[in-house]
Amino acid sequence: MSTNPEAASRVARMGHMRHLVEQLKKLEERLRAGGGPAKIERQHRAGKMTARERIAALIDPGTPFLEIGLLLSHDQYDGEAPGLGSVTGIGKIEGRHAVIIAGDATVKAGSWWPETVTKGLRAQEIAMRNRVPIVYLVDSAGVNLPYQDRIFPGQYGGGRIFYYNSLMRRKLRVPQIAAVMGPCIAGGAYLPALSDYIIMVEGTSFMGLGGPNLVKGATGQVVDSESIGGARMHTTVSGVAHYMAANDAECLARIRQRFRELPGRQAEPPAPPVAPARSADDIYGVLPENHRLPYDIEEVIFRIFDAGDYTEFQPDYAPEMLCANARLSGHPVAIIANRRGFLRSEGRPRIGGIVYTESARKVAYFVELNERLGYPLIYLQDVSGFMVGPEAEREGIIRAGADMVEAMSCTSVPKLILTLNHASGAGYYAMAGQGFEPNFTFSWPTARIGVMEGDSAVQALFSVEIEKYKAAGEPLPKQLQAAIDKTKTDYENWLDARYAAARGHCDAVIDPLDTRQILTMALGVGIDRRGGHAAGYLAMRQDGSLDRGRTNKTWSTSDAGWMRTVWQSQLVAMHARWATCGRKIEQHAHPFKVQRQRKTVLWGMHNGVISNASHSAHRHKRNYTVDSLELFELLADNQLEKIARLNGYGAVAYVLGEDMKHIRLCRMSDSADMCIARGKDSSSTIYGSTPSIVVNAAEHAGIEIEDPWELETGKVYVIDSRGKLSVTEEVLLIGLDPPKRAWTR
Repeated sequence: MSTNPEAASRVARMGHMRHLVEQLKKLEERLRAGGGPAKIERQHRAGKMTARERIAALIDPGTPFLEIGLLLSHDQYDGEAPGLGSVTGIGKIEGRHAVIIAGDATVKAGSWWPETVTKGLRAQEIAMRNRVPIVYLVDSAGVNLPYQDRIFPGQYGGGRIFYYNSLMRRKLRVPQIAAVMGPCIAGGAYLPALSDYIIMVEGTSFMGLGGPNLVKGATGQVVDSESIGGARMHTTVSGVAHYMAANDAECLARIRQRFRELPGRQAEPPAPPVAPARSADDIYGVLPENHRLPYDIEEVIFRIFDAGDYTEFQPDYAPEMLCANARLSGHPVAIIANRRGFLRSEGRPRIGGIVYTESARKVAYFVELNERLGYPLIYLQDVSGFMVGPEAEREGIIRAGADMVEAMSCTSVPKLILTLNHASGAGYYAMAGQGFEPNFTFSWPTARIGVMEGDSAVQALFSVEIEKYKAAGEPLPKQLQAAIDKTKTDYENWLDARYAAARGHCDAVIDPLDTRQILTMALGVGIDRRGGHAAGYLAMRQDGSLDRGRTNKTWSTSDAGWMRTVWQSQLVAMHARWATCGRKIEQHAHPFKVQRQRKTVLWGMHNGVISNASHSAHRHKRNYTVDSLELFELLADNQLEKIARLNGYGAVAYVLGEDMKHIRLCRMSDSADMCIARGKDSSSTIYGSTPSIVVNAAEHAGIEIEDPWELETGKVYVIDSRGKLSVTEEVLLIGLDPPKRAWTR
C-alpha cells in the first residue's frame, strides 16, 4: 500500500503544531487559575469578584478579551506567581476598545513582583501609543517586600507607572478610569489618584498611603481602615474619590456608564470583511516540523487575510521578500513577509529568510509608499539575518539595511508583528523587532527569537577548537563536547516561544487558528488611534463649498481664522472659517498655503477629514481622518454664537463669536489639545484645562507662533490685532467637577 509523501508530511506538520498548541493551552489554563480554587472562594466570601470575573462583566457581552503578558515570568518564582498577580489586556467597553489592568488578589493578595511593573507598563504603553482609554481595577496589597530592590528603584521601577499616569492625564489626554475594588496601599494609591475618574467600593476598598499598622507605628494613633482610607471617607471627607459603589457589579456598571459618556471614535472598516481564500482549518499543516525546512508563505497569508484585493509589489524582484497590499477584515493593510527556501532572481540563487541589498531597498520603498497611503504594516517574521560576504558589502548591504530600518522606524502608521518561525540577527530588527515599538507583537508557538541558532552559536564559540581536533583526526575532549552540548541545549531553551513570552519579548503566544481574529482586534485598536481610514480626498472651491477632487488653485487666506493642532505627533496648520445661518450652522474651510520642508501644501478641513496636496509636484495626495467636530448647541442671545464639543481626542476646538465674554468649551480636559476662540472682544473666558488662544480683531489673518509647545496647559493666551501674544489674568477650569476659579499668575 503506497502513501502520498506530501499528505504524510502535512499530517506530520499538523501533529507537530497541534502538540505545541496543546502545551501552550495547558500552560495558559494553569496561569489563568490564579491562586487556585481556595483563594477564589475566599474572594467570593468577601463579596468580591475575581479579576477575570470583573473583566468578563466589564467588557461587552460576547466580545473577546485579548490578554497581554499572560506568560510573563511563568517559569520563575517556583511557580508561585501565576500571572504576576495581575491580568492585563484589551477588550471592548460600550463598543470602544480599552486597555484593562486588573489586580488578581488570589495571587499573594495581588502584590507586585518586579515583572508586575513591567507588565503594567506595557499595558500603559499600549494605551498611550494607540490613544485608547485605560481602566485600572485595583485590588493589590502593594509591593512584594522581599523583592522591593527590583520593584521600587530604577528608571523602569514602580514610579514609572505614575509617570505614565501623568503623561496620559496632562499631555496625551488618554482617559484613565480607576476602580478601587480592594486594598490600594502606600505608593500604589497614586495610580487611582492620577486617574481622571475614581470609583471606590463600599466596605471592601481601601486607599491610603499607610494602613492602620503603619499609622500606629509612625504616629501612635489607633485607627481602623475605614476611617483613614475607606470609600465613604474618600467620597465624603477627603474628596479623593469621585463615586462610591455598593458592590463590584455597581462599580463596573459605573465604568460602562462613563464609557457611554466618552466622545465616540470607533473606526469602521472601509469595506465589508471577506473570508480568506483558503480555510484556516489547515493552517496547522503549513509550517514544517523541522524549522530549517522551506514552506510556502502564501499558504499562511491566504488563510489569514481577506480574499481578493491582494496585490504583490514587485513579485519578480528580490522575491525572498514578499511585499503585498491586502485587506484584513475589510481594512487595507500592507504585508511584509519572508519567503523560505531556495529562490532565483536574475539567474542568481537566493536563500529565503536572508535579507539582501535589493530586498532591503525593496522593503524600504514599500514601507515608505504605504506610510504615505496611511496603510498599517503587518510583518510576518521568518528571518535569519542579512546577507554577509564581500559581494554583499560591495553592493552596499549596510546602507541598504540602514534604509530599511530607518523607513520602518519612522512610520506613523500602526505596525503589527507576527513571528512565525525564525527572528534572528539584524534581520529581526529590520523586520520591526520589539525595540522599534510596534503596536503589538505576537508569536506562533513555532517562533524562535534569538541572535542566532544554536548551531551557529557553536560555530562562533568553538570553531577554532573543533577544527584543531578535526585536523589532527582526534575526537573532541569530553569537556569540549559537554560545552557544545550545553550551548545547543541553552539555545533551544532560549529560542522557545514560551521562554520569549516569559521575558516579555512578545505580547502573547497565540494559537495559529486565532491569528485572523487577534490581528483584526489589534489592528482595530491601532486604527482607532488614527481615527479611522481616510474617507476620500476633499478640496474646497473658492466660495468655500466642497469639491471631491484635486485643485491646483492657490486660495486666499484673507478671511481665515488661525488654528494649530497636534495630530499624530505632527504639527499641522490649517485655516478655517465658520459661518452661522440662524439656527443652522455650516462649516466652510478654506485651504491655505503653509511652507513646510520647501513644499507648498494646501490644507482643508471638513467633517473630520484633513486633506492636502503638494502643489509643487502636483502628484502627491494624502488623506487623514481626524476627530470630527460635533455641534451640539447654538444660543440665540448674541452672547454666544456657537458651543463646540470635540467628538474625540487630540484635536482643536475653534469658536467664532461677536461678543466673546461668555464663550464656554465643555469637556475640554477630556478632548482637545488646544482651544482657539476668535472675536472682537479679547476679554473672553474659556472653560478648559487645555492651552487656549483668544484671537482679537477679525481682520487679523496671519498669526504665527514659533513653538506652540510653549503654550502652557490651563492658560488662556490673547493675541491682539498686531499679533502680540499675552496671557490673561484669570482662567476658569472645568473638568469632572464643577468649575473652580484658578489664577494663572
